[in-house]
Amino acid sequence: RIYSDKELFDEMERVWHKVGQRPSRTEWEMSDPKISYTTYKQRFAGWTNACMKFIEYKMGGSILVDTTELPKADKEKSDKNGDKIALGRSVPLKIRLKVLDRDAYRCVLCGRSPAMDIGVRLHIDHKIPFSQGGESTFDNLQTLCQDCNLGKSDEVYNK
Repeated sequence: RIYSDKELFDEMERVWHKVGQRPSRTEWEMSDPKISYTTYKQRFAGWTNACMKFIEYKMGGSILVDTTELPKADKEKSDKNGDKIALGRSVPLKIRLKVLDRDAYRCVLCGRSPAMDIGVRLHIDHKIPFSQGGESTFDNLQTLCQDCNLGKSDEVYNK
């Protein structure tokens, strides 16, 4: 059977509420789902992508990041491990997904999540603000809701 996005996201919301957090594969399978875990992985090219699309669906838009651009030649460098580091405010999707997953798709300050709280919008925020020399690296990024991020402004806050 081919499910609509709405059907997939309605079932994800039911399970997410039942579990009380982003469900792991085991939690998903133990919650008597109407749609298989594999269906989500195949449809969205992975469970993390499925969770991100669900959060964006619940928020009514994409997960926001600052998008100030640098000239193409100045956009990235490599760290000591050879991994790319974005030099601009723009955060690559791969890093955004890792940050969201690490932070359990919740604001690290207040704990709200679009999956559980209507109207919550998530932002990927620099712990050390970009304006103060903070880089767009995994360790310097955190998930904040719009209210916490706008309230934090350019203060350094590391939870």
